[in-house]
Formats: sequence, C-alpha cells, structure tokens
Amino acid sequence: MFFYILLVLFFVLFAFLSYKNLVWGICLLVAILPSYLIRFQIFSIPLTVLEGMILILTGLWLYNHRSQVGLTTKNLLKGQLPKEPFNQWFLVMILFVISASVAAFVSDNQMQALGVWKAYFIEPIIFFSIFISTIKSRKDINSVVSCLILGGLFVAIFAVIQKFTGWLIPNPFWQAAETRRVTSFFGYPNAVALYLAPLVPFIVYLFEKDKKDKVNAWLDLYYFLTFLIFSLAILFTKSFGGALALVATLLIFGLFNKKTRIVSFLIIVFSGAIIYFTPLHDPFTQEILFKDVSGQIRVNMWGETIEMLKIHPLTGAGLSNYQLAVAPYHILKWAEIYLYPHNLILNFWSETGFFGLLSFLWLVVLFMREGLRQIIDKQHHAYLFTEVLLASMLILLIQGLVDVPYFKNDLSVVFWLLMGLMAVNSFIQD
Repeated sequence: MFFYILLVLFFVLFAFLSYKNLVWGICLLVAILPSYLIRFQIFSIPLTVLEGMILILTGLWLYNHRSQVGLTTKNLLKGQLPKEPFNQWFLVMILFVISASVAAFVSDNQMQALGVWKAYFIEPIIFFSIFISTIKSRKDINSVVSCLILGGLFVAIFAVIQKFTGWLIPNPFWQAAETRRVTSFFGYPNAVALYLAPLVPFIVYLFEKDKKDKVNAWLDLYYFLTFLIFSLAILFTKSFGGALALVATLLIFGLFNKKTRIVSFLIIVFSGAIIYFTPLHDPFTQEILFKDVSGQIRVNMWGETIEMLKIHPLTGAGLSNYQLAVAPYHILKWAEIYLYPHNLILNFWSETGFFGLLSFLWLVVLFMREGLRQIIDKQHHAYLFTEVLLASMLILLIQGLVDVPYFKNDLSVVFWLLMGLMAVNSFIQD
C-alpha cells in the first residue's frame, strides 16, 4: 500500500511538472530511464514507472495540441504526409509499427508479446512524436542532453562502487572478486554497457560546448570526471561489445577528421603491434574471433537462429517467442536459450519478421543520410552536434553486432531519442 502511495505522489508531481513545462517532463524522463525497473499493475495490466511517465506526457501533449491532432488526422486521411524530412520517416515508422503488430499477433506467447509491443515499439514512438513537436530550441536540446548524462552518471557511479565492494551484484560468479562484473541497478553486466556507451559522445559534446562558451572551469572538471566514470563503469562490466564500440567509433571518427587522421592511424598501428607481439595476442584473438566460451555460444546461437528463420523467413518467431521457436534447433544442450540471438540483424528478423528488420534498417539509413547531409552542409547551424548523434548511433550499431541494443525499455527510448534529436536538429536554428 505504501508503495502505491509513493507511486501516486510521484506521478502527481511528474504530471504537475510536465503541465508547467513539457520540456521539464521530457528532461526528467530521460534522466531516470532505468525507472522501468520499478514495476506495478493497474487492473492486472503490468506497467513500469517509465511507461507511466510516457503515458502522462502523452495525455498532456494531446491536451495541449488537441486542435493540431484533429487537423493532422484530417490531413492523414486525405493522404497528406508531414513535410520533409518527416514524410519518409513517417512512412517507415508506419511499416515498423505494422511489422511489430503482426509479430505480436503471430506470436505463440501473445500476452508477453503485447507487453513488448507497447513497451518497445508503441510507447517509444509516441515519445518520439512528443519530442519532435516539443523541443524547439538549442537550449531545450542541451537541457535534455544534460539530464540524459546526469541520469547515466548515477548508474555509472554505482557500477564503479560495485567494482570495489561487490554490493548488490545478483550473480555469485559476477560478484566474486576474481571474476567480478558490475551490474549497477540492472540484472546483468551488458545492460550497463548498452545503456552508457551511446551516451559517451554527448559528454564530449557538452565538454566542447562549455569550453567554447567559456562558461565555468568547474563544469569542465565535471564533464571530465563524468567521462572517466562512464569509461570505468563500461570497463568494469567486461563487456567486449561496449568497449569495442567505443574504441572503434573513436578511431573511425578520428580517421575521417583531417586534424586527427595521422594520430588515429598511428594509434591503430601501435595498438595492433602491441596486441600481436605481446601476451595480449591470444586473449584478444579468442575474443575477436569468437573462440572463447562466450563467442562459441554466440556463434551457435546465430546458427540456430538462421535455421529457424529458414522455416519462418517472413514472420520470424514473433515477439517474445524466440526461445520457444528456436528450441528445436538448439545445439549446445548445456547452454541456456537466451531471450534474443544477440545480433541486431537477427534480433529484429526473429522478433519482427523480415519487414520489421527492413523498416529498422531503413530508419537507420534515413538517420545516417540526414546526418551526412547536415555535415556536408558546413553552413548547417549544428553540424558538430550532428557528428555526436552519428557517433552515438554508430556505437549502438557496433554493440548490436554481438548484443541486444534495442529490445529493452530504456534502450528503445534511447534509440528513438537519437532519432528525435536528429530530426529536431535539422530545423532548429541557433
């Protein structure tokens, strides 16, 4: 009972804050994305605190834009799409939602599928719609980014504390000092890296912005320490995908930048030499070539998934049905069947079918194309921020080579937040 009283008080305060200024509500939401871990039920319908905030924002947004919603509905019924660049995005988003809806319908586990459908697809896209119609200035963008980093900082600080204490790490093997992997507030180490790694470029952006504006030397120290704590937290998870994504993205952008091209090239050569001629060679080779236990599990998992997709190439397994669908093809009987096949392509194909995968890839292409357009146009008002958005998306995609960077409440919102920031960045004037 006491829990529900606190819950109601929080939602009332959040609604009041959002009513006063919808941007404030968005900022608080992105600052506490891990609040999806707090779960409750209303009339036997499972919900999370994060979902509750999105629903409150939706209600307030509909109330504030009730006349525009009616006009937009009329225009859509007449076949009139939003203006560029949103018309193409809008069409692909419709395909994305339809694919997810079909995947929920064909799933053998429909109750869980409907929960995934609303939490990973419908609500994040609603958040995206609210975001692009609410954020109107560079100040709004900077506020959202600052809150996003602040929320990540709490996760990272707790992860660093866990490294030296082992507090609240749920798995005894991860908790043991010699094999310790931090989990922060989440249930497993990779969740920390998946959440924090795409946020790192935004720390660099805030640092560069503060340095350019010469606001406060203490802020520079804050951003430096934040970057350090994020990096340590990701390192302490021992997530190969997270570390690889950060390093690879840094080197890719370094090679494309004329000022850092030579330095980046030398770092690659020097690092390669160290790995090749030192004892680091064997563990690195095993990791990168999937020869260790974790790598072998992934390789077999991908093989199982491909065999399953040969039978269901269009629909995939359906939402929340992967474990059941892939069971007849399971190779390593001693290993558990994971919720997802830990590869971005196979994740979307198995969960949302071929057209779900196609629409996701199409969205990423539209995102990248818009970002490249802004960078090529050197007169664009915020092409430096665009580089940060591209870097963040690239980190997410590289992590997706060996992990699941979308199918989680917070991660799906992060993806659509990146989409929203790119969309808003295309028309906001400094």
